Amino acid sequence: MAVFIKYQVGTCWSSVEEHKLAGCFTYFANICDAAEYALEMGTGVQPMEVYVDLNLFPELAFDIKGNRFKRVNKNWGDHDCQPVIRHEEVLRLLAVASV
Repeated sequence: MAVFIKYQVGTCWSSVEEHKLAGCFTYFANICDAAEYALEMGTGVQPMEVYVDLNLFPELAFDIKGNRFKRVNKNWGDHDCQPVIRHEEVLRLLAVASV
């Protein structure tokens, strides 16, 4: 079992819970890529810790752009406690950092 850091971007905001991503989720290995996509969607980015069994699902070590997710030690953080990055200027700065 491997533990990875993934940056989650939703296609919309939850209508039930405040500051919660919803819709279809896309996961990125690079926060800059996630910020760029979040700007396009008008949402935010949430860092999260994901457990993956690479023996069963080796393809889950990569994001949709083919970038490898960063592997970390267990208990990096509870994804429910990780703040959603939603401020447009912060997302814009992160997206520009990738260029």
